Amino acid sequence: MLLICGADSGRQIFEIWIGSGIYYARFHKSIRDWVKRLPANAGIGQKVFLFSTSGLPFLSVFYHYPLRRSLRRQGFEVVAEFSCRGHDTFGPLWLFGGLNRRHPNVHDLKRVEVFANELVHRYTDPPRHVATAGR
Repeated sequence: MLLICGADSGRQIFEIWIGSGIYYARFHKSIRDWVKRLPANAGIGQKVFLFSTSGLPFLSVFYHYPLRRSLRRQGFEVVAEFSCRGHDTFGPLWLFGGLNRRHPNVHDLKRVEVFANELVHRYTDPPRHVATAGR
């Protein structure tokens, strides 16, 4: 998922939110390929927020690192990251139904909403409110 916010007359982008499930310890291939195709220095002055779901979200610092490094090389400023539990059927886990079968759930979505609102209030003027779907 790629969400680009705050376009000013279709010219300048103020925030980019990049999110994905984690596949084999990395963001989805389509996101990694998109970053590779960007022109040099495409991200100068642009803020990026990363978010992901994975079976082991406490490892997100390792899962996010390759994409964060690629984005920084392009000139983006990665200002915040978020990760929560997601359904994981990697390897033999599928035999047992996987880890975190019912995630992300309502509690996880509430955490995302709080995270997004904190960032919106910190980085926008005037502050906006972000609501999750289904509320």
